[in-house]
Amino acid sequence: MPPASDISVQLNYRPLGLVSARARNLRLDGMFVDTGAVTLPHHSEVEVTLSFRKDDRLQVHRLQARVMGRSKYGTNLTFQNCRRETYQALQEMIGSQTH
Repeated sequence: MPPASDISVQLNYRPLGLVSARARNLRLDGMFVDTGAVTLPHHSEVEVTLSFRKDDRLQVHRLQARVMGRSKYGTNLTFQNCRRETYQALQEMIGSQTH
């Protein structure tokens, strides 16, 4: 499983389509992402896709998020309605960083 502090993610922001980003700080309630030159409007909704390998199987998790803040370093997203399986995957990803 990749480090929770450096994960490739895809953001689907309807006006722009897919935006590639790097999660720099993954939390159970959201994440800080580096979107490069792409700026997402404050309070806009995005769909986040997390893809990673676990036990030789590709796991894909999608969840809704809202842009809650921006800086020159990236964008702060807060997750909305997270499914149980996705929440458990987030816990594992974050937990792997403490061991």
